Amino acid sequence: MTTRNDTALDLFHLLPDQRILVCRACKAGVVPQHLVTHIRAHHRRLYPDFGTKRSTAEWVKNRLLTSLPCELLDPLAESIPVPPPDTKAFPVLKLHVGYGCTHCPIVSKREEEIRRHYNICHAEVRRGRGGAVANSRGIMQKRLNSEHYGDQPPCQPAFY
Repeated sequence: MTTRNDTALDLFHLLPDQRILVCRACKAGVVPQHLVTHIRAHHRRLYPDFGTKRSTAEWVKNRLLTSLPCELLDPLAESIPVPPPDTKAFPVLKLHVGYGCTHCPIVSKREEEIRRHYNICHAEVRRGRGGAVANSRGIMQKRLNSEHYGDQPPCQPAFY
């Protein structure tokens, strides 16, 4: 007989090649350090084991982590492997629309972050804070951007 408590292990989906847990309800990756916090903030009403922080932490340690076939990736101790840009999206993760750097695989929700990244990492000459573009409009802004970024724009629409 299956109880609601037994199905609690179905709360997460493991991506074994990446060693990442994905919350099935939220469709978001959850790092090991945030498992208890994530469950308590979003799912504690679903299962009796999540009644207190202590019981949730015990469930994560004794039931969830011990049931996994591999050790989870710890982003504080090792770098997260970034798949190539042409890789198909993982169906268990929520897809977001954002911007990607045209010079490397960095993506972000905000275009301004990618432009800042480009300025720091890829520009031949760094533009000062705000640069001349902040106060320019129209044709002048296009000319300044062209001089700074060259023929290839710093970012383009991307999914992440």
